[in-house]
Parts: sequence; C-alpha cells; structure tokens
Amino acid sequence: MNLFFFAIMGINNKYKAKWEFVEKQDSVPRRMNKKVTVSFNLFKQQIIAQDPKFVKEIVQSLYNGDVYILKGAFSSKFMIELREKLHKYGTSTDSSFHKMLEGCPDFHRIIDSDVTKNYSFESIKHSFYFFPWNNDQYDIFKETYPIWRAIKMLCGLDSEEYEKNTPKDGMVDRIQIVHYPSGAGRIETHSDPYQVHRLIISCFMSKRGVDYEQGGVYFINKTNQKVDFENDLEIGDMQIYFPTILHGVNTIDEGKVLDWSSSAGRWWFGPFSNSSNHVEKRYEGFAVKQK
Repeated sequence: MNLFFFAIMGINNKYKAKWEFVEKQDSVPRRMNKKVTVSFNLFKQQIIAQDPKFVKEIVQSLYNGDVYILKGAFSSKFMIELREKLHKYGTSTDSSFHKMLEGCPDFHRIIDSDVTKNYSFESIKHSFYFFPWNNDQYDIFKETYPIWRAIKMLCGLDSEEYEKNTPKDGMVDRIQIVHYPSGAGRIETHSDPYQVHRLIISCFMSKRGVDYEQGGVYFINKTNQKVDFENDLEIGDMQIYFPTILHGVNTIDEGKVLDWSSSAGRWWFGPFSNSSNHVEKRYEGFAVKQK
C-alpha cells in the first residue's frame, strides 16, 4: 500500500503529537501574525507526506498566528451553483432552529438583530446547517470530505474522524453555509473554540467587487489593527487558521437596504467538527471588544 493510503487513513498521525507539544508550551494565539498563500493541491500533498520538517514548521506557524490562503480548494462552478440552490431553498422554506440532538435535520435560520441576542457574539446572517447523517441532497459532503480529510489530518485527527458520528456520540461534523446579506451581514470580533477541531476552515462562495462591494473578513494583528483579506480571495479558495485568533466580518455593503429575499451579498462555507447538544459543557466562542 502506498504512502497516500496510510496517511489519509490517519495511520501514525505526526501532527497530533506536535500540536500537543506546542499547546503545552505557550498560551493560545490571539493575534494574526502573517498571511501565507499556497496552492491547495500542493498543501494537501505536503500534509499527506508528513515530512518531519513540514510537520514541525506548519504546526508552529499556525500556532504563531499565521493565516493560510489555500488557492483553488473547491471549483468555482460548484460554489456558485450551490449558493443558487441554497438561496432558492432558503426563500421557499421557513426559517427554523434545531439543537444538535439525535435525529437533527438539516435546516436554515435567519439570524437577525433579535435572534442574534441568543448567541455568544453578534452576527447578522442567514445560516444553512447540514449534517452527514441526513440525505446530502446538494452533494455537499460528497464534495467536501475529500478536501476536509486532509485538514482534519493536519488538526491531529484521524482523517475520517467523526464522519459516522451522530449527536449521541458527542462530537459531530457539521457544515454551515452563510449568506451575509448586503446592507447588514456581519460578525463582531470574536474567538472560536479549538478543543475539538484545531483549525477553522473558511471557504469562499462569492467575491468582493462582483457579488458585493464593501465589507468582509478581517483579522486583528499584533498592533491591534484590522487586516482585511477580501481582495486576496477568489471563489473556491480556502482559509485555515487557529480558531482563537481574533477575527470577524465587517458589514457587507453598509448603507444598502437589507433584503432577506435577495441573494446579493457575501457567501461563506465552513466545515467544522462540533460538540453536540448531548454534551453537557460545550465549547463555545465569545466576543472580544477591542481596546
């Protein structure tokens, strides 16, 4: 059997030990260090090869606060077609909410200025939630798992960890797709949990200057300044970074009239492994006010 087979099945994952080592040495990062851009396909090959030098350098780099842009992770065709399908789904069915309990369906929820008060930090968005135990009617998991497995491996997990889990197992995979509508879509500066899935995976389904004009993702650097990333991002690109780095989304097309029925705005795609609601004490993110 070749190296690819062993690596992708999570045999002898060298990243796990390196993460455990760095996490014992230092406190979690809160500020962005630098921006790194690389081809996703090249990066995936490097992950799978597990060269000791790469393992050491990439884990340290991510824990130092470096933010990686991985070019061309998804096809732009898939992303554009998916957002069109989800917009139709989101405008033809009711917004709802379901805790991650056994039997949880896929659903979507409009999170407006009233609903956002139920969350640990403010966000205005239309979120779509998908779980692997359901019918995958849009082929989201089919397209995502071959990409996600490499990043799970980099996180120190088995490449297929949690794929077969359901909420009663405690930890589950979930894909959240978000529409930040023009006129209001945003997320305040916050930190995300890292204890289950050590890296945030952000994938991009729209482009500034085409689908919206202003706003988008930013990170807080070591001089407490917002660093904008949107001009570096194309549809199908991916970002990865350590979840505790402070980040947010500036208001999309601030000043425009908000219209929840319109597809205009910023679309984002996020695979992540979460604690289900069967877990008594779940890890959650929190808002961080800048000084």
